[in-house]
Amino acid sequence: MKEERLMILEMLKEGKISAEEAAKLLKTVGDSPSREERALEDKFETFYMNVDSFAKDLKKRAETAYYKAEPKIKVATKKTLEKTVDLMQDVSEKLKATVNKLEDEAEEKIDTLAEEAIEIVEELKKDL
Repeated sequence: MKEERLMILEMLKEGKISAEEAAKLLKTVGDSPSREERALEDKFETFYMNVDSFAKDLKKRAETAYYKAEPKIKVATKKTLEKTVDLMQDVSEKLKATVNKLEDEAEEKIDTLAEEAIEIVEELKKDL
């Protein structure tokens, strides 16, 4: 049994199993551990409890940070969307103005060309 316990502890040391899995395996192996094995088991159990406590604390802190940041994120998102809408409206108005100006210029050119074409036709009629 001692060899099995040492093998479990070696697997734990190599990262092949978790501290929780090692504790379960050691309990199932039975046999009373040596003083060294018990000290090592105690260290692993303490380590596991510390990691577990740290993980729970980290989760709590992350949740707290999220809940504190959430309203700020919502406000920032709303402002960003409002500014984006304003910007898109400005771009839309400028595009409409540009299109209207181009249409007016095109209309003037068409009128000018039409007048020139009429003058040419009139001159051609006179020559005939």
